Amino acid sequence: MIKSLETRKSGASFKTISKLATVLEIDFAELFALLAGHRRRKALTQSGLAEMAGLSIDMIARLESGNTGARFSTIEKLAQALGIDAAQLFTADIPASSLNNPSSPL
Repeated sequence: MIKSLETRKSGASFKTISKLATVLEIDFAELFALLAGHRRRKALTQSGLAEMAGLSIDMIARLESGNTGARFSTIEKLAQALGIDAAQLFTADIPASSLNNPSSPL
């Protein structure tokens, strides 16, 4: 399963991603805060990101607030819309000001 995920030959359910996140010590709350940070860094609104990723605005809002999980295919769509590799949604290599800036586009 890991090999097929790494080579993108297979998708993964939220349950599988959650298990991997636990093993890798990834905090999903952090993941979704990073999603919002990457979105703000690109000066996108939730609506703009939703349109670019082919998702609903409600889904973006729920993800960013941590009120829902996401399948790997959704994470990939978001990453593609943001112009980043999906792995970057699991790292905090973005300016701190983008993570918690309330004046950034919502």
